[in-house]
Amino acid sequence: ETLTYFYQLNEEEEIESEENTHIFTGLSDGKYEVSVRAETLDGIILEEKELEVTIAYENVYVSSSGSDDTGNGSLENPFATLQPAYNKVKSGGSILLLSDIIATSTTNMNIENKSVTLRSNGTNNYSIIKSSTLTQPLADIWNSNTVTTSNITWDGNNVQNTLPLIRVVNSVLNLSSNSIIQNSTVINNNNGGGLLISSSTLNIDGGIIRNNRIESSSWANGGGIVARYQSTINMYSGSITNNTAYSSVSYQGEGGAIYLIESTFNFYDGDISENHAQVGGGVILVAGNTHKALMNMYGGQITNNTASSSGGGVVVTKVSASASQSLLTIKGGLISNNTAPTGPNTHTVNGGQIINEG
Repeated sequence: ETLTYFYQLNEEEEIESEENTHIFTGLSDGKYEVSVRAETLDGIILEEKELEVTIAYENVYVSSSGSDDTGNGSLENPFATLQPAYNKVKSGGSILLLSDIIATSTTNMNIENKSVTLRSNGTNNYSIIKSSTLTQPLADIWNSNTVTTSNITWDGNNVQNTLPLIRVVNSVLNLSSNSIIQNSTVINNNNGGGLLISSSTLNIDGGIIRNNRIESSSWANGGGIVARYQSTINMYSGSITNNTAYSSVSYQGEGGAIYLIESTFNFYDGDISENHAQVGGGVILVAGNTHKALMNMYGGQITNNTASSSGGGVVVTKVSASASQSLLTIKGGLISNNTAPTGPNTHTVNGGQIINEG
C-alpha cells in the first residue's frame, strides 16, 4: 500500500513526501525537534514519532563575555570556558577564542579518539590565562585525543603550582604556528614545567615554549618539557627558549629545555636556546632500564644554553651502565656557544653515546 510521509522541523511547515526518508539542508549546528508521520491514502496514521536531533558543532566559540549557562557556543552566543566548548564540538571541528579568557579550572580533553583544533578567531592571538587560584594544569589531554593549536597562548601567569601547564597522556598534541606555552612555575615536582608528554606524541611546527620553570628541593627535571614512557617529540620549526630546571640540591636540576627519558626526539629545525639547568641546559637524554632514549638531530640549532655542571647543550646518559642505550645521532644542525664546566656543548655519562654523521 502506498504511504504518505510528513516531516516537520521545529515549528516550520510540514513537508509531504512519498519518500520514507528526507534530508533537511542548510541547518546550523544545534538541537532540533523533528516529527515524522506515516499515513495511508485514506488518512490513517500508521506511525508517528517525535525526535530531538543534535547536529554537532563544526565551530564552537568561547569569549570572556560568554556564558556556560545560557550560551550555546555560537558566534552570537558563545561559551565562557573551554570545557563546554570541547564537549560540544564535533571531532574534526574547531574551538575558536573571541578574547582572552581566565581559566579557573582544568579543561579535560578526554573524549576517546576526539580530534579538535583550538585557535583564535581571525588573525588574533588570544590567551588562556591561569587564574591565581588555579594550581592544577590548564589542560589535561588524554584517552587517544588529538589536539591541534594555532595562534593561542597558554599562559601560566607565573602562578606557583605542583603540576605542569599541560599534560598529554596517550594522545597527540600539535603546536602549530604561534602556539605559545609560557610562564609556568612548578614547585617541588619533577614532571616538567611547561609540558608533560607521557606515552604520547608532540609535534612542534611553529610553536613556542618559553619562560617556564621547574624548581625543587630534590629532583627538578624539564623546565620546558618532560617526555617519558616511549613518547615522541618531532620539532619542525619554532623555539624552546628561556626555560629553567633548578634544584637546591647540586646536580639534580636536569634539562632546562627538554628532559627525555625512554623516548625519542626528532629535531628537524627550530631553535633551542637560552635555557638553563644544573645538568644539561638544552636537552638531556636519559635511558631507563628497558627502553632507549634517542635524539636524531637533522637540523636546527642548540645554542647559548647553560648548565652549572655538565652539558650546556646536550647530555646523553643512562640511569645505570646496564640500562638500555641512550644515543644522540647528529646528521645536521648546530650545537654551539653553550656553556658548562664540563662538556659545554655535549657530554656523555654512564656510556651514553654520540654519533656525529653531520
